[in-house]
Amino acid sequence: MPGKQPLTICYKGIVHEFSDFPANEFEQLLRKARELAAASATTRISGTQFSILPSEVGVLILNSLDLGQILRFSCASNVTYKWVNVCLPHLTRLRFKETYQEVPRTWLGHWMAPGLCLLNVSNVRRLELVAVRANSTCNDLALSSSIDVHPFERLHLEYFDAAGCQSVNDQVIERIASDSPHLQHLNLLSCQNVTGHSIREIGQSCPELRHLALGLQNESETFVDDCFYRTINDATISDIARGCRKLEHLDLGYCNVTDMAVVAIAQCCDNLNFCRISACGGVTGTSILVVAERCPNLQHLDISLCEEVSDAAIQEVALRCSNLQHVDISGCQHTTDATVQLLAQRCPKLLHVNVSGCEKVCDISIQEVAQRLPNLQHLGVSSCHQVTNASIVVVAERCPNLQHLDVSGCDEVTDASIQVVAKLSNLQYLDVSGCEQVEEDHGLGDRIVKLEGWGDVGDGDYTFM
Repeated sequence: MPGKQPLTICYKGIVHEFSDFPANEFEQLLRKARELAAASATTRISGTQFSILPSEVGVLILNSLDLGQILRFSCASNVTYKWVNVCLPHLTRLRFKETYQEVPRTWLGHWMAPGLCLLNVSNVRRLELVAVRANSTCNDLALSSSIDVHPFERLHLEYFDAAGCQSVNDQVIERIASDSPHLQHLNLLSCQNVTGHSIREIGQSCPELRHLALGLQNESETFVDDCFYRTINDATISDIARGCRKLEHLDLGYCNVTDMAVVAIAQCCDNLNFCRISACGGVTGTSILVVAERCPNLQHLDISLCEEVSDAAIQEVALRCSNLQHVDISGCQHTTDATVQLLAQRCPKLLHVNVSGCEKVCDISIQEVAQRLPNLQHLGVSSCHQVTNASIVVVAERCPNLQHLDVSGCDEVTDASIQVVAKLSNLQYLDVSGCEQVEEDHGLGDRIVKLEGWGDVGDGDYTFM
């Protein structure tokens, strides 16, 4: 009978082999830790077996748990409490997945360990960073939701996610720019207390930046302070373009940018693969032509509600960006069947196509999409009034992986085609709001959306999906 495979791990770049600690026992202990973490904080359970673990193994286990799990795990017994506190200074990864009204400052003295490289507090409502230790090497900090951020000691961040956090302001971003020249990921979606002034500091100080998200997360939000909208402008983004030439992901939804900013990005950042500039009214076909020419690796393009983008510009994208997987041209009123057909023909990797509100689009191009893109997962044709049962049936027959279909406001779509769509085993969402000839739910239950009174909604009041 072969011997047990020893546990081999790489910790801080050094490979460790524990011959007396089989790999399968590590998996068992990890499951045990998660079981203890799932128990009530008042439940006392024996954790003696953890006391004999090498600290490197302990760190691996704690790295796999989020903060809530670690807290509950430490409360399981006196042994686990002591063991957690021994391992904490060596943590390299920490995630906050649960909603906490407040993370106590005393706890943060433990969590902000010098070796911390990932701190994800995605749902924390209040986090006091005043306890962060000086010269911490925290490389990965994610803050999403409404939390308070206090001035902190020097950090060397590579990842900062503060989406929706109104406590993050220019002072915080300027400090990050100053302290973190190796910053690669910056998500400030809906951070309306951050202005273009501090973003320009990022452009001047963070040449390694690869992911930048500004503006609004979605169109249902509104700008509380117009200063935010006005200051994320051409000058701001031009500084980013010049200073952050490794940029791959750019999200400027609803920002005050024009062709000037988009051209600057396209000319300086030829590795761009994600570009979202939805509802940027100053963007026209001029800059999209440059994007098509200079960014051949583009995989995700969202120019929804950019009404001045020409049909010719989108055709150029189709011709030059064959790796496209996601294209959203909803609300681009100049879009024709010829353009949609060209996208289907030249971009075979497309999984997501949204042409909602493109009133010139007819059955012929949607049928082409269905026939050319068998792996399609998401199709939006909302308010495409010339789309009928003929193309929707073809979509249902040719796209077995379809998960999301929006035909809301398509007057000619009836129960006849929806009955065929309902047979798609992967379908998760179907919107038939405003389709007056669709009367049944065809067994889809809560997967089908059929809003009463949809026809009374104004043209500018509904959301393109």
